[in-house]
Amino acid sequence: MNHLLSKLKTYGDISKEAEELLKSKMVANTRKRGDFFIRKGQIATSIFILEKGAVRAFAEIDNKETTVWLGFEDLILGSILSTNFDQPASENIQF
Repeated sequence: MNHLLSKLKTYGDISKEAEELLKSKMVANTRKRGDFFIRKGQIATSIFILEKGAVRAFAEIDNKETTVWLGFEDLILGSILSTNFDQPASENIQF
């Protein structure tokens, strides 16, 4: 079964119709260390589940990269402002 779908089901039941719609929208992607999910100023249209590895979100503060959060395996992640409110991301998210 799809890893993201399995994770979503831990929060509650999903109807067959919703499950099929979600499956039709999901895309598996492999990223390498150093790749970006999103950069500050971009608008994200998706979320992801990290099956293996880690990500960090960082912002530039006083011309230095400052990590603002870390994400690890089996978490649903994304850029909150960007994904939910259609606003440019305020952080960079890097694998």
